[in-house]
Amino acid sequence: MRRIFFFIFLSLYTATIFAEKSDSIKIWGHVCDAFTMHGLIDGVQVELLDKDSVLLQRQQWSLEDRTESSFTMDALRGETYIIRVSHPEYSSLTKKFTVRSSKREKRYSIGPLKLRRLPMNSQALDEVVIKATKIKFFTRGDTVIYNANAFNLAEGSMLDAMISQLPGARLERNGQLFVNGKKVESLLLNGKDFFKGDHSVLLDNLPAYTIEDIKVYNRLSELSQRLGQKVDDGDLVMDINLKKQYQQSGYRAFPAR
Repeated sequence: MRRIFFFIFLSLYTATIFAEKSDSIKIWGHVCDAFTMHGLIDGVQVELLDKDSVLLQRQQWSLEDRTESSFTMDALRGETYIIRVSHPEYSSLTKKFTVRSSKREKRYSIGPLKLRRLPMNSQALDEVVIKATKIKFFTRGDTVIYNANAFNLAEGSMLDAMISQLPGARLERNGQLFVNGKKVESLLLNGKDFFKGDHSVLLDNLPAYTIEDIKVYNRLSELSQRLGQKVDDGDLVMDINLKKQYQQSGYRAFPAR
């Protein structure tokens, strides 16, 4: 009789353990910049709370120990959770969700967690003085405008050094430019294409201190211009706008390296 009760108990215990394991699932998420959609790694903190805001798990990572912006956390199917993501340069994000998935799924995705960059970063000095940095970029309609005065560059830096710091921009060794993964077809100076696709002339010879701002937008393609109406997305261009005191001198006045 005792042996029968032992096997009954063992069966119930095993079933309970199996049920607990079958209810467990991995929550998967990805932290990124809401504008550029680039993954965030350095300085990110992700917290998982229950529906009553009790902290269950916390993950923090930096460039020293992470190579990707995704994360996983343990959870149970059917339960309601709160995910909270923070970064010193972005507004915190809080999202409430219920894990609804079938038994076959081993991972539950809560989608990309998009953080919006703060309009200005403040830093306290001696707990008294607060210094605000300048906004690096903003949008006006479909145009992205980078404020050249907001970037700290070494003395003597040229345009290529500034572009390498623009959020979402990538400059390859062959001189090709990309913004948010899309190739820049033309590099303009004050709205004019002096160099007919040869980006290196401006990249290597235009001093960064002469630049007021950099605009990125889609320009009507040659086909749309010929037809007199927009028939495609156009060409992505990067327009370098000079400060007023340098506009009259023209691009030929800038010294080569």
